[in-house]
Amino acid sequence: MDEEDRFSSDQASDEIISQLYVAYSGKLRRMAYHMLHDYHRAEDAVHTVFLAMLKNSDNLKLDTQSKATLGYLCKAIRRTVYNLERDNKKYVLAEEDEDPDKFLGSGYDAHILETLHAQELLSVIDRLPPAFAEVMRL
Repeated sequence: MDEEDRFSSDQASDEIISQLYVAYSGKLRRMAYHMLHDYHRAEDAVHTVFLAMLKNSDNLKLDTQSKATLGYLCKAIRRTVYNLERDNKKYVLAEEDEDPDKFLGSGYDAHILETLHAQELLSVIDRLPPAFAEVMRL
């Protein structure tokens, strides 16, 4: 296969992938949205699937009318959504956590934290001039 044939083959596969995107991106987006309940993340999932298809277009046998291609796309979007959800669970922000004890610790831990803050505050007060320190301790 010479350079010209390979180039035309790449153009043909890119054209097929763009036709698939036009034909199925809405359906895949709805499917991803149903699973994620977030439009922007659903859009990201669809783009991730089509980018993976572009990278692996040499290994794929794509046909715009094939049910096997639609099945492949549906399975790919499901797996991509599962991967996004798995990765998202690793990075839960503390402010999104509903149980503050998970973030701050138990009541005993909170008491230790308060004691440490009180000790820090007293050490700072001790460095003030005696007249001001006496007022601050009241």
